[in-house]
Amino acid sequence: GAMPPRQLVTLIAPDFYGSPGGGNHWANSDRPGGNNYAEWALYAGVAPLILAVFALALPWKRGGLPKERAYFAGLAAFALLLAMGTPLNLPLFFLVPGYSQTGNPARCLILLTLSLAALAAIGLEALLGREVAAEAKRRASFTALVVPTLAAAAGASLGAQYASQSVPEASFGQLLALAQPDLIKGVVLLVLTTTAIAVVPRLSDDRRTLGGALLTALAAVDLLAWGTGYNASVSPDLVYPVTPGITYLLANARSDRIAVINRNWTLGAQPPRGAALPPNALTVYGLHDIGGYDSLFPGDAKEQVKRAGGGEDPSPPANGNLVFVKRIGAATALGARFIAVSPDVPETALETSGLLRVYEGDDLRIYENPEGLPAVSRAAQERFDTFRIGLFCALCGGAALGMIGITAFLRCPGRTP
Repeated sequence: GAMPPRQLVTLIAPDFYGSPGGGNHWANSDRPGGNNYAEWALYAGVAPLILAVFALALPWKRGGLPKERAYFAGLAAFALLLAMGTPLNLPLFFLVPGYSQTGNPARCLILLTLSLAALAAIGLEALLGREVAAEAKRRASFTALVVPTLAAAAGASLGAQYASQSVPEASFGQLLALAQPDLIKGVVLLVLTTTAIAVVPRLSDDRRTLGGALLTALAAVDLLAWGTGYNASVSPDLVYPVTPGITYLLANARSDRIAVINRNWTLGAQPPRGAALPPNALTVYGLHDIGGYDSLFPGDAKEQVKRAGGGEDPSPPANGNLVFVKRIGAATALGARFIAVSPDVPETALETSGLLRVYEGDDLRIYENPEGLPAVSRAAQERFDTFRIGLFCALCGGAALGMIGITAFLRCPGRTP
């Protein structure tokens, strides 16, 4: 959903509402009005934020700054308004193909963080240069301190109201205690950055360069410290163990189409009832899964799964990116050679006529469909792998050429005053 204004506090304290890495994110999607931590992430670092506001607060007439400043300022405002669910979304929702399927306008926040990074670079360049008057820099540094502070304070105030409704079992003081280390870190970075902005213009050219390097290092350390621990890592065997059922599939269905029968999937503490394997698990093992979990799952493929299931939506209500094969009838209609089912599901509840039960254990129950489509040949698989590698190289080459073109365009004479 749209990002609520209370998230503005995370411009300075990204873990104000807790962190999934620490296991204490209390404004998650399990709470009313909450969401996934990553969906509303808008933190670009305290130093980049202050430098970005500093760049915007510098004079706009004869300021000696790149014209791109106006573009990134507009893009930042546009992205923030989109993310907050304003009516600006309406033309995109009805006119831009695929936009209505995102389900979350806050994903536009990536454009906000991009804009903040670009504006921070412009602000740092202005801070180190002599094109802007010292008095203008002093005024801009004051604005760079006040505006983010007020925005964060407003977000924290709204967060207190939200906490009383969403987490009634805990006082806001208790929740604030969880956020205290992050708030202290944010305030320290705020003070260090604004102090540096006030001091750097008074230094000699050599020391200005050193000041710029220190600000850059401050931003890098801040972002690295924030990101560390977000994606926890463990041995792959602990997440995707090779169970006896998987061993059977690896030995007998390496190139065959496999359908995993799932009707639902949740991220709660309790596993979903009747689910055989996590979404995309077969891909991890190098097996071919008819279903899938991908934001870019082709619409035609999803529609084909829906038709095979008798018109039932293959996606659970909680997540439209999941494409499940929910019934054995759908699996056979899609040509699956092997069908994996949870052993918790009674066989009497399944449509197993014409199928051979080839494996049963504590992990899976596996059926073979003699009428399933033939296995993918090794030659066909190699051609497909070659196509994927070629496509990847083409995309990388196109991206590189695009970056070279953009760089050349920005360096054209007359692009900056």
